[in-house]
Amino acid sequence: MLEKSKMNLEAGLWAKEKGYYDIAVSRYYYSLFQKVITILKHDGFYNAPKGENNTHNQVINDFNEYIYKINLAPEQIPKVTTMHKLKKKRNKADYSEEKIEYTLDFINDFLPKYNQFIKVIDSILIKRGIDNNGR
Repeated sequence: MLEKSKMNLEAGLWAKEKGYYDIAVSRYYYSLFQKVITILKHDGFYNAPKGENNTHNQVINDFNEYIYKINLAPEQIPKVTTMHKLKKKRNKADYSEEKIEYTLDFINDFLPKYNQFIKVIDSILIKRGIDNNGR
């Protein structure tokens, strides 16, 4: 899963450089989502989604429960409870006819949330001894 995360991040960085912000948001989100799944699986909190509807919501909800069960610093918790907001932006990028705008959507909204979230996720991976070559 971390190899997929790494590929999605590389695709997101490429898309960002090209100015393809819809693609960048989508790939950054999936890179993060795959790391979340890796952590949940590693710690025995992953429940394979049943059916095809709301699979992301189930994983996100499981992760939100999980972060309160581990020794996460209190100041880190708000940084990793924003995944539903990141998913909403990813849905806009993937399904809306409206394009993601560079400053309004990408720089001012998505990227700060993503960067805060990924720092915490990467620190969890390190604490778990999980080889994190995806970032």
